[in-house]
Amino acid sequence: MVSPFCSFLQYRISMIFLMMFLLLFLTLRYNRYISGILTLGCLIGTGILDYLYFMTELCAGGLLPITIVQIVIVQVTAWLLSDYRDFRAFFTGISSATYVLPGNIISMAVFDYTRQIVTALLVQTAIHGFLLVILVIMLRWHYLNAMETDSMNWKRLCVIPALFYAVAYTMTCWPYTICERKEIWLSAFFLMILMGVIYIMGIKSFSQQHMENDLERSNEFLEIYASGLRREAEVLRESEMNLKLMRHDSRHVYQMIGVYLEEGKTEQIKSLLEQMDTKLAAVPIRRFCENITINGIISGYEAKARKENIMFTCSADVPKHLNEVNEFELATVIANLLENAMYAVSDIEKTEERKVSIRVFPVKEQLMLEISNTFTGTCRFSHSTGLPLSTKGTGHGYGMRSVKAYANKNHAVFRYSVEDGVFCVRLLTNM
Repeated sequence: MVSPFCSFLQYRISMIFLMMFLLLFLTLRYNRYISGILTLGCLIGTGILDYLYFMTELCAGGLLPITIVQIVIVQVTAWLLSDYRDFRAFFTGISSATYVLPGNIISMAVFDYTRQIVTALLVQTAIHGFLLVILVIMLRWHYLNAMETDSMNWKRLCVIPALFYAVAYTMTCWPYTICERKEIWLSAFFLMILMGVIYIMGIKSFSQQHMENDLERSNEFLEIYASGLRREAEVLRESEMNLKLMRHDSRHVYQMIGVYLEEGKTEQIKSLLEQMDTKLAAVPIRRFCENITINGIISGYEAKARKENIMFTCSADVPKHLNEVNEFELATVIANLLENAMYAVSDIEKTEERKVSIRVFPVKEQLMLEISNTFTGTCRFSHSTGLPLSTKGTGHGYGMRSVKAYANKNHAVFRYSVEDGVFCVRLLTNM
């Protein structure tokens, strides 16, 4: 039987390493000072509970309720520390509690064998430290990489460490301690090994999937960039061809103007000048903004709108170079939103009601993107994501998800609204 004082110290040491795990494996929302205060608050709160249970008679026989309260404190602390206020924080919190179990179990075995508190605590500290170093070296990069995506069902993944913790806790602590059931030492040891193997393989698998998704997005960004360059090249070629034709025709026009002047036919001269003005207006030399990638995307959809009889209005003020965000990612967002807008207005029968508008303009040190379009019918929203549901059928509807993912990654403000038959999306991002 482990002495109450030894158990108290074991719990305090494991809680310190548990907090270290959270600080290392969470993407922290706050600076070191605030994160330190939250961590210290958790240590003090759980320490008071441990002291009441192990060092006094006030909570005798209440290990399970005390443990449940401590779990809640740890989970709330993980949620407060994490930059992701969702099940990713809870997954990390449960994983931290599971991580300290091997050291705690082996420490109890050492004390039961040697009856030396110092030896048991040193072994526990060494195991906690060793496992933490191994996890940081082998898993931390993959873990943080996997945390960057919210596409996985983290709610279901939380079941894995929760079940591991429940099994290990009922085997080693409640209702009987492992010192009272020495026959399960070997089973507990192999359970810890199994837990570690599943964790490492699972997290690396998630990380690999995340990297593959990043590669796929990178290819998409390159395609967007290439399409923007192709559109720019097409506009330049078309402009050059039209200018050559106009230069060729202008010689004949000048000759005709000279003849009409000699004959005093001013109306014919006026008609010729109007024709020349119409041809000049048709030359596609319009530039929407200085950024070549964004300009190419907007130009492509403006041309598509003209072909499909869609009223396309644009006001764009995008710098030539964007410093804070990846312009390919932003171009992908704009392309996705414009594609959705074009699809929505295509269902409107009256061509005069097909309207798509895009505004991009700087707001202090940020860039505001606003895309709106008319639509017909009703706009339905997903109960799970809150995003508009696609009417294209299965395999569609990923455009808005990619925009939301961009907003989460770049800490952008993402809003959308429906009012009087107009769907509007607004994105405020760094530039």
